[in-house]
Amino acid sequence: MAGWLGQTQTFYNNLLGQPSLLARLVNFGYDQAKLESERALIEQVARLNEQQEGEKGDAQEATKQRDAALEALDEWLGDFKEIAEVALIASPQRLEKLGFGVIA
Repeated sequence: MAGWLGQTQTFYNNLLGQPSLLARLVNFGYDQAKLESERALIEQVARLNEQQEGEKGDAQEATKQRDAALEALDEWLGDFKEIAEVALIASPQRLEKLGFGVIA
């Protein structure tokens, strides 16, 4: 996307900076106002692309944080299960209520 955007921006900037080319394009229905309008659309695409890239980075960071939190929770739950199995060895039904199943 970045390559296309750069080429398109260069194209419109160069075209709008050369009156002789502008005069020739009028014959094809492209006056200066239309070209400036299209250049503005390209600039909008560039801004939206930049915003999207920033949001992708934010989403990736949030995913890393979520994964780290889930890993920490998984470790804690493993420790909790071990402690619960020892503490509730005489009450397997209580262990089952915690969702760990009955120890065989």
